[in-house]
Amino acid sequence: ACFDQTIATGIPLRFLTNGTVEDDENAVTITQERWGREHVMDLLRVLSGLRIVSTRKFPEFLWESAAALETTDIVLVSTYLDSEIAAFAQDRVMRGISVRLLILYPPDGEIVLPDCPVLYLYDTAFSERGEPHEQPEQPTRPAGDD
Repeated sequence: ACFDQTIATGIPLRFLTNGTVEDDENAVTITQERWGREHVMDLLRVLSGLRIVSTRKFPEFLWESAAALETTDIVLVSTYLDSEIAAFAQDRVMRGISVRLLILYPPDGEIVLPDCPVLYLYDTAFSERGEPHEQPEQPTRPAGDD
């Protein structure tokens, strides 16, 4: 859906992941920045071919590969949120970049959230085994950071 929205608006899009479609265990995937239906189709082909392994730890990938990119907007999708990912997001926000985080699994422990929208996309009603469990508290910003 994110990719499709860029077709109508003509917004350029680039995809980066700490995964690969290659046999190289150290490779990452960074596409060209382009726009249009054909580019979106290319990105979907990349997504469908990704191996189900990460080639680098996500925070390391962010600081080494994504930090050098010049952009105005970042949508960061991660299975987890930790202090290193939050620090990267906050660094980008401080540089004037619009950042949105989409988190797929509840954070462990207390995280100081960056000053950007954070959307949690997990079902807190069930554990990994499908059994009901107590819902974890959503992380919050410390008092006075509003």
